[in-house]
Amino acid sequence: MTRSNNTATSGSTHGTVQHKLSIFSWNIQSSQSPQGNKFSDPDFVNIFKNLDIVCMQETRQTVKCPGFRGLCNVRETERSGGVCILYSNRLIGGIDHIKNRTGCRIVI
Repeated sequence: MTRSNNTATSGSTHGTVQHKLSIFSWNIQSSQSPQGNKFSDPDFVNIFKNLDIVCMQETRQTVKCPGFRGLCNVRETERSGGVCILYSNRLIGGIDHIKNRTGCRIVI
């Protein structure tokens, strides 16, 4: 697990707003556990509740987490792999999705 705090600054008509942006990275070694989907477990989801951006590796499938939106890329022909970037619904106003020439999504 890796966590970092960076200060993000955004301009507005009323001045500058600063927010400490919390970014969390974790190899979750599959979104499934012997008890079922980890994202259905309130204790697991509670880990993310105060975070802004969560980057996960080895998800093995698309994941959904309450309070977040995200982008996932899963290897359909492999047992392992998969990455997902979740961002808090609190950030939606400051995030844009664009596609580059190859059709890949970029989050700005």
